[in-house]
Amino acid sequence: MSPRHFARVFRAETGMTPAVYVETVRIEAVRRLLETGEVSLKQVAGACGFRDADTLRRAFMRQVGTTPAEYRRLHVAPKILLQHRAHATRSQATERSSKKKPSD
Repeated sequence: MSPRHFARVFRAETGMTPAVYVETVRIEAVRRLLETGEVSLKQVAGACGFRDADTLRRAFMRQVGTTPAEYRRLHVAPKILLQHRAHATRSQATERSSKKKPSD
């Protein structure tokens, strides 16, 4: 199968070109890494197959409509807040149970 024929068949089956599909899959991987909040944009770019952070930024804007930094800010903060609340709730429960005195 020639590359051109493959591209036509791929687009007919998926509704997108092979290049758009690859970029979409890469951006999904970028989103997952950004949501962890622990990896630099340069590391994310390399891990997801982008040449550099600038190429990643342009593709991210094209696909998601926002910058990677803004996406991270919007998606990491709520998770961290939920984790903090869960930890605080567990800590309070532990404190309450340790304050209870055994019955005589």
